[in-house]
Amino acid sequence: KKKKKKKKKKKKTNKTSENAPVHLLVDEDRGDQEYVPSLYKEPIFWVEKADYVFLFYIVIFLPLLFFLTGFLPPKYQYFTPQGITGWTVKDATKRTSHVSWAMHLSMTNDYVFVVLPDVMLYYTYLFTCMVCAYCARKSLWFRIEMRRARTCCGRFLTQGQYVCMVSMVPCLLFWCTYWFGAYHSSMHKGEHFKAQYLQQMAIGFGRLSVVILGLNLFTMSRNTFCQLIFGLPYEECKPFHITLSIWFVVFVLAHIICWIAFLATNSMLWGNIIFADVPYSINSGDFSIPVIYYMFALVFIPAFLILSHASFQKQYYEVFFYTHTTATIIVLISVLWHASFSWYFLLPSLVTLLGDHLIRTYSSHARVETVDVKLDSSCNLLQLTVQVQSGHLDAVDFGRYFRFNAPQINTLQWHPIFVHSFSKDKKQIKFLIEKEVPNEWRAQLYDLCQTKLREKRISDVNVRLEGPYGSSLNFDAYRKIILVVDSIGFAAVMGFFEDMLDKAIRDETQVSVDLLWISRNPRVFLMFKEALQKYSDAFDNDPERLFDVRLFLTIGNSHIQGNELNKIEEDVKVTIERGMPNILNELNYIHNLGSFTLIIGCGRKDLEIACQQAAVRYGAHFRWNGLK
Repeated sequence: KKKKKKKKKKKKTNKTSENAPVHLLVDEDRGDQEYVPSLYKEPIFWVEKADYVFLFYIVIFLPLLFFLTGFLPPKYQYFTPQGITGWTVKDATKRTSHVSWAMHLSMTNDYVFVVLPDVMLYYTYLFTCMVCAYCARKSLWFRIEMRRARTCCGRFLTQGQYVCMVSMVPCLLFWCTYWFGAYHSSMHKGEHFKAQYLQQMAIGFGRLSVVILGLNLFTMSRNTFCQLIFGLPYEECKPFHITLSIWFVVFVLAHIICWIAFLATNSMLWGNIIFADVPYSINSGDFSIPVIYYMFALVFIPAFLILSHASFQKQYYEVFFYTHTTATIIVLISVLWHASFSWYFLLPSLVTLLGDHLIRTYSSHARVETVDVKLDSSCNLLQLTVQVQSGHLDAVDFGRYFRFNAPQINTLQWHPIFVHSFSKDKKQIKFLIEKEVPNEWRAQLYDLCQTKLREKRISDVNVRLEGPYGSSLNFDAYRKIILVVDSIGFAAVMGFFEDMLDKAIRDETQVSVDLLWISRNPRVFLMFKEALQKYSDAFDNDPERLFDVRLFLTIGNSHIQGNELNKIEEDVKVTIERGMPNILNELNYIHNLGSFTLIIGCGRKDLEIACQQAAVRYGAHFRWNGLK
């Protein structure tokens, strides 16, 4: 009878595993495991919100903007009904006479469509990036095949940012060749000027900086196709933003240096540089040149080169944020005035940013009310639960975060707080907030909640939420997920661990999840005593080790009174190991699992580096769930 029951139980497990997101099939002859995702052959065509955004960008948005770039004149002074209707083949040829290889298509006797190779390449590059990223997000088969192809590219291509940057290099080389070779000097063609190649180089570098600026603006949005289509959150766009910003600064400096060298070669420097009499002698009708000088000296250098430093951001984030935003607006207006052609490359990203701010304004009107507050003085932890009264916050998920504001503390400070857990209807959202530094914003929120809890007026804790932002913790196509957290990163992923544990106990998933938790305070383990006890009862003696938990304490027993540590181990039913673990050694058991393993890290910078090194060494995928 016992044998029959065991057989029936095994059949039931296999039956439920067919409906699970992934399968683990064991080949008894080979003695190894073959990973077969249940969605591997699922068709690519199923409709969701991202599909409509993608179709809007590909079918309507980009073609419409490309048509405008060819239909409208290149300079603002021709943006009149007479200028547009008079945009004939003759006028188009005359106004683009400095451009080689431009194609003029006569639509009627009064209208002409101009195709510029550099603009066409720019829109083609955007189109290709969107299609490839959409397929990578939409099709599990495409993602798996791309992971296999990635292993052939070498270990240095461990992040998607490097692949995108490498793909951009040929486009930049084409633009350099085209603008340096195909564009003639469009301002001064007189023979009396010396070293006109310097002027031509200055124009080329200026155009390259505009292209980089247009691409960089896409990385500044939080709710556009980067998130909806690509599945790429704002935080993962920051490496793109930093790299493109560096390129933008380099090209701007090259543009200015070549321009100054051209003026100095022709003995016109002191009459055409900053603080010289306006108008400048080289072009008395162009007042944008002195504006660019002053903008670069008074806005560009302080905002982008000094106040954007990482150390300043960390200490004075609000000052950095508002100065950076204001300086960006000033730079965009100055560039559009100085280089009228720049609207060709800035229009897509500017319209995208407009849509992004409309979405953010719409989502920030959600009204929430504090319904529960719990404080743990031993760990300095605040557990805050809010109820959504009105608004649209239905995109709540594990791995995402809200920008959190407490008007009773400071109306201008918005801080990112990860979602810990949420109800099934997503109307109640729970946050875990750690009080780290005295008098810091989190400490002030902790003290405010403590005061209101003592007064039994927790509903008076006013909070505002904007979001959610970030990408969800998607685990499809992975057979093992490893969560590596420390004392400041556990709040971002422990809700996900508890949810996956409950699913595994109910036989709703076969994804293996390992938790490696490093903490300085063992009392924090007691906050998740129920989850750790569930794990111990269900999987502690499981030979397959579907779930595994390892707890590490990084301080000596001298900081704990008496047998408190032993008491904590008895309560959570998990052994607490002493000392700082070596991440590379602790994760060496995944070296045969390949790219179907996902390492999720959350905590300090040194932990991020260690997790990334382990992912590279063992061929796993890596995701950093913290805010950089």
